[in-house]
Amino acid sequence: SLATLLQENSDNMFVSQIELLNIFCQAKKSDKNKFVSNLEELSQKYPGTTIANKVDSIVLILRGEIGGIIESVYQNGFDSQHYFFLVLKDTKINLPETQKLIASFNSKNHKLDNLQITNMLLTKQEQILRVSTFENKEKAMVYYELIQESPTTKNLFTNQAVSAFVISEDNFKKLLKEKSLNPYEDYFNSIYLLN
Repeated sequence: SLATLLQENSDNMFVSQIELLNIFCQAKKSDKNKFVSNLEELSQKYPGTTIANKVDSIVLILRGEIGGIIESVYQNGFDSQHYFFLVLKDTKINLPETQKLIASFNSKNHKLDNLQITNMLLTKQEQILRVSTFENKEKAMVYYELIQESPTTKNLFTNQAVSAFVISEDNFKKLLKEKSLNPYEDYFNSIYLLN
């Protein structure tokens, strides 16, 4: 059995993968909460590894279904108009310079899309640079991927104080009202990045 394999190969380089496989095999016989807690234990056992990151994503989805982490004010509206936005969590970040880089990226890659860049405050410490408007989630996510890989702008995303997101028009209004990024970040990570 996998449990025996684990005991005999505890120093194997694939031990975390074997343990994950074992948890999945046992899931059939256990309830969901036990399955989730087994996954969390595995993640804590191998912090910072690829396997831990994947397990954390699985836990996030399962908790969302349980009604834990992702009880959200945000609603899925994938076919509605979307924005791309950056949150700058450090007021020392040069806003005009950042805006110029995005404008340069847009003129090279999205000349015909007539994209507008707007800046606003989310909180006293957090500024938003919003790029609008995209027809739907899919088009906004293509932009999201490209801007992070482009030589023009990719250095922006190495700064820990800069976070990038895609959001529907309705959810953006809610975000500005909520004035807190964390609930949207959880929603975005689980709904947009994992689907």
